[in-house]
Amino acid sequence: SARQLARKEDPETSRIAARKVVKSGIASRQRAAVLRAVAQWPERTTAELAVLMQVDRSVPGRRMCELERAGYAQKVTKRRCTVKGSMAFVYVVTQRGVREIPGQ
Repeated sequence: SARQLARKEDPETSRIAARKVVKSGIASRQRAAVLRAVAQWPERTTAELAVLMQVDRSVPGRRMCELERAGYAQKVTKRRCTVKGSMAFVYVVTQRGVREIPGQ
């Protein structure tokens, strides 16, 4: 829901944007794409996934939190990101997440 994408303390423009991505289905499609990417390229950082997916770095970053909350992805360890050069978590798909991927 839009409430989960924008926090109470976020500016009104963030809440409007959250409602828009939920209503349009963008958030749902992005979550599915990120989940498929994590399944295809496990143990990558969100920045690395963004490069592999050819999307803005914010897409996997934002949707990964939602996938974690849903129990579809989880952090497994931290290592140096090959994109940003800083320490970052890497992710894998959970068993629950695998069941959400079409054709899996």
